[in-house]
Amino acid sequence: MLVLSTLFFLVTGYPHFEQDVGGYDYRPLVESIILEPGCGEAVYDTVIAHDSGKDLMNKHIDQRADVLSALDNIQKQYPNLKNVSVVVGWFGDTVQAGKMTIVPRVEQKYIFKNDSWSVGALTRKTAKRVSKGANGQDNWGGTPSDRSLSNLIFELNKRGYNVTLYPMLFIDAKWQPWRGDIIAKTDDEIDAFFKEYEKFILFYANFRYNDFILRYHVKTFIIGSELMSLTNRKRGVDNLISLAAKAREALGNDVKITYAANWDEYHHDLSTGSRYLDALWADKNIDFVGIDAYFPLTDNLPQRLVTQDVLAKGWESGLLYDYEMSGLRRIPLKPEMAIKNVEYWWKNEHLNPDGSKTLWQPKMKPIVFTEYGFFPTDGTANEPSAFYDPMSRDSHYPPTSKGKYDINAQSIALKASEEFWRQKSSQPGNEGLAATRYIWAYDVSPPDKPVKQSAKGKVNS
Repeated sequence: MLVLSTLFFLVTGYPHFEQDVGGYDYRPLVESIILEPGCGEAVYDTVIAHDSGKDLMNKHIDQRADVLSALDNIQKQYPNLKNVSVVVGWFGDTVQAGKMTIVPRVEQKYIFKNDSWSVGALTRKTAKRVSKGANGQDNWGGTPSDRSLSNLIFELNKRGYNVTLYPMLFIDAKWQPWRGDIIAKTDDEIDAFFKEYEKFILFYANFRYNDFILRYHVKTFIIGSELMSLTNRKRGVDNLISLAAKAREALGNDVKITYAANWDEYHHDLSTGSRYLDALWADKNIDFVGIDAYFPLTDNLPQRLVTQDVLAKGWESGLLYDYEMSGLRRIPLKPEMAIKNVEYWWKNEHLNPDGSKTLWQPKMKPIVFTEYGFFPTDGTANEPSAFYDPMSRDSHYPPTSKGKYDINAQSIALKASEEFWRQKSSQPGNEGLAATRYIWAYDVSPPDKPVKQSAKGKVNS
């Protein structure tokens, strides 16, 4: 299971400092990166904004909006960057699929002079507020305003980047549950969830602000991510297929559309072996297979034994490639059931448990790592999906980790992985095999004024 939250993988959250990458500089290899936090009313805005007390909301570094300083730093530190994925979040209020409402939220309800916050028809007056914790502080930042989102995407276009819009569902409830843990007991509850969720996704598929129309400014659009408790049933996948068709109608044929599946979701349902998602991957409105690729690489090694060679080999061996665990026992895996064997899955037909073939055909669509990354702690490659956040019930460190901050552990894992997949995807016959890989993530909020969020957190924070 992948559950990511605050303090996870940030490639840098310090726009006004040089990034410390330890002894392994992966930055020249990076071509695709994700921008977070995905919440924060003005965090993406290129125009300086004030709050109700006339304090500056997004100007803390120099005489410009913070995001412009962050983008300058990105250009400097990632000279070969081509693709930028922008997270934007709305909020569910429960994990109960049949009862969830999904809406944009604000940080402040006080209306003030020249207030620019709006998302669609919602204004500060009509929008719900994010929840507060026991300390009285916001549990989240608010949804980025339409103005700020359009300003950011326009700025990225101007700098020559290909832009992906990544609408992401956050759940503003106690212990900040993960969207992969949404509970649906019946098909009717799944349908109720998607009826609500569709409003969120199609708002952005049809997004416009003044003369800014999204479809003319993005190359890729993601209709969802890590909804694995819903995609392990046919009804959930049917709803995603329907949503993809509606997104296609809004976006046209020039924008690529995908779904970002969790690393243990894209392949087959772990409890039944069924391959319901293959119907989505084969659908005419899905342009590539999206995988949030937080696969374990180093089989619980202490950090002192982790080298670039070990990490590279970990992509094609070990846990979930050669075997799976049952208690303390290693159970050998056949290639067709090995979820880390991305290449085999891509190059072969697939069978359901009853022996029927799925709709997937070998190399039918390219694979893109819509996310991947490593927490900056010792042992991170043992379980890249592990994170630390005291506000989350799922917080924990990787196996063997002593919970020590270790930028070298993060950097060596990124460098080895980038080099491995660059070489792998360039081999004859492998064109389209994870040739594009988005690193989670670059936080554009300044370190002294961080936006509270749990999209997936930060490295280097």
